[in-house]
Amino acid sequence: MEPKPRLQTKAPRNDAAKGTRPARAPRSPKPAANLSGDKAAETRRQILLAAASLFREKGYKATTLRDVAELAGMGAGSMYYHFASKDAILREVLDVGIATIDEAVRSAVAALPADATPAERLREAIRADLRALLQTSQYTPAYARIYNQLPATIKRRDHPRRLAYLTYWRELVFAAQRAGQLRDDLPVEVFVEFLVGAMSRTTEWFNPRAASVDALAGWIAEWILDGVGRKGAVTRQATGRLPLPMIEAAG
Repeated sequence: MEPKPRLQTKAPRNDAAKGTRPARAPRSPKPAANLSGDKAAETRRQILLAAASLFREKGYKATTLRDVAELAGMGAGSMYYHFASKDAILREVLDVGIATIDEAVRSAVAALPADATPAERLREAIRADLRALLQTSQYTPAYARIYNQLPATIKRRDHPRRLAYLTYWRELVFAAQRAGQLRDDLPVEVFVEFLVGAMSRTTEWFNPRAASVDALAGWIAEWILDGVGRKGAVTRQATGRLPLPMIEAAG
């Protein structure tokens, strides 16, 4: 005798009929914020920092891609995934360098009280420029060191950020001139080129063991705004000696 089939006492679950949602498939873990992109960005940053350091120490011509790769801790061939050439690395180092200086000077001047005089704004700009060049990062001294060594095809004196920076300095100087704090016959454009160029050369000779950056900025501002000569009789005054030479010996 055949066994009787077991009766199904509970109807099978029909989620669709009940209008309920079917069980969700397990979610794949959410990727971290673009890890591959972050890694590539960090690698580019390390390459640029290495290049900036070498450009500052050795100059542009003496620095090779192999030098940069070795300092960055990677193979020379791997660099081509990030930069097509040494010129491409150079251009980005220059871009970051001038942007860093520009932003530092504008921010410092903007932070002054609203009633700061044009001369005070000019003094603060000098201080901020020198701090950016001598204290802020590898990019700024690299920019200052190699800019004048470059061929005209790379130097790009018409670089928009550089032109904007020089324009900002001219505005500061014109304001001080209009306020009667600078000579009326001062050729502002020539003066700005001289001042910015002179400050950029401090990266080659400044000795931080002899004096602070702020002390140097104060001297330069005094020399620029007050002069170094006396009209009429010249008097001598003992000023004391610096503990170390202000200018570091070459080599």
